[in-house]
Amino acid sequence: MKIKYFIFILLLTLTLINCTNDNSGDSTLVSENKNKSLSDHSIKAKKVLDDAINSLNNIAEEFHWRDTHLIIQESQTALLEGQYVLSIELAEKVIHQSKLMKEQQEYAKNNWQSLVPKKEKK
Repeated sequence: MKIKYFIFILLLTLTLINCTNDNSGDSTLVSENKNKSLSDHSIKAKKVLDDAINSLNNIAEEFHWRDTHLIIQESQTALLEGQYVLSIELAEKVIHQSKLMKEQQEYAKNNWQSLVPKKEKK
């Protein structure tokens, strides 16, 4: 639920930022290319961040690591501040951690029973 709230706030904030940008009077080709490049980076950063949140949502809550949610918040903050490269790096870190969490979850499912190692069958 918290993650959905963060996504909602993030999208709302980005929409407000995009609506308040006023680039009137600056119509050179260089500035248009720069704006397009920034737009491409922001779109990629949003997509990677959404992928990171979705990958984390596929993991059972008891297997979430302590700092992963903090990394998502840092990535969202970097995205809002226009630090797209940092946002992407942090989101990719979350995706990697989610893969490791999934492995941990599968290992526990196959080898543990109620927090006790399963007995080996002879």
